[in-house]
Amino acid sequence: MFSRAWRVVHRCWYNFGMAPKLTPEMREALARHPGQPVEIEDDETKRVYLLFDREQARELLDDWIVRELAIAEADVAAGRTVEWDADNLLRDAYASR
Repeated sequence: MFSRAWRVVHRCWYNFGMAPKLTPEMREALARHPGQPVEIEDDETKRVYLLFDREQARELLDDWIVRELAIAEADVAAGRTVEWDADNLLRDAYASR
């Protein structure tokens, strides 16, 4: 869980200074759906992205973290735990870079 959350935060921080400008089409879509994410499809890759403002991103990330922590707490309460090996955890973290 921590590893996934760290990667998300790292990507957000890394991309913080790389701010492409909105196109008129994107701006219009945001205006038509205030407060909601707008789906943007890449014509070349057919991948779909979500466009939303920074405050919404923070709220979504906060909600996701709270949800993941609740799942972890439920796992611990139900005894679904494993031995924690810091050396393996660090090795996996560095290998996934």
